[in-house]
Amino acid sequence: MIALAAATVYLFLSTDCPLSNRYTPELKQLEAQYQNKNITFLPVFSDTQLARKLGASVTPQAVVTSPTGAVLYRGNTGQGLTQALEAITTGYPVPNPEASKRARISGGSFGAHHFSIC
Repeated sequence: MIALAAATVYLFLSTDCPLSNRYTPELKQLEAQYQNKNITFLPVFSDTQLARKLGASVTPQAVVTSPTGAVLYRGNTGQGLTQALEAITTGYPVPNPEASKRARISGGSFGAHHFSIC
């Protein structure tokens, strides 16, 4: 029997973004920390349709969804994401589910959906 993930973390990243690149080691560490807690991490580099569906608008940005696809958290990939995952894995409501974003919408491209290149 395959267990459903307690949550899925979509990490919207760009290889052209120094900020995305800077957070890669931290995100890998976070993934390792939560791998036994039924949290799935999925890096997203160029899926415009998924970005629109989940409301992602900048890089780096995390969107955490429940097993039913409901958005539990949308925001930065730092402390806000860590707090959201801690809440999800301990059964508490996610604090600040729409956390501030690290980068603003600007130039650069993510298909037709524009993302910041930091």
